[in-house]
Amino acid sequence: MTTREQSLRAAVRELCDEWDYEPRCDAWGGEADPVFSRELGRRGLLALTWPKDLGGAAESNLSRLAVTEELLRAGAPVSYHWAGERQIGPTLIRHGGRALQDEFCPRLARAEISFALGMSEPDAGSDLAAVRTTATRTDEG
Repeated sequence: MTTREQSLRAAVRELCDEWDYEPRCDAWGGEADPVFSRELGRRGLLALTWPKDLGGAAESNLSRLAVTEELLRAGAPVSYHWAGERQIGPTLIRHGGRALQDEFCPRLARAEISFALGMSEPDAGSDLAAVRTTATRTDEG
């Protein structure tokens, strides 16, 4: 790890020690804590790999991994920002228009907003890769 990545790891460990979380294996899916997530955002510890102009830090994937490992090691509550930072934001950055990126990405990076994903489809459950559909041509299209 680089000095920067080690520094990020130490910063997250110190923060988690301040908040006094107890390590647990399911912290990523546990109770949400928007105040903690906002503190991560305030310290620039969310959206690490995103472009700076969208609220990110343009850091390496290893930096993101160092932060994630420390959060999960400590049992810190990450569910408030998890979907927004790891799924919604990157999808908007890759596929969204600039107006959507500008509206949502900086706020996600600061954990000012949170997204939830609800997935359940017949014959697929929450496995969206297993969803199947058909189309029938009509006079209207």
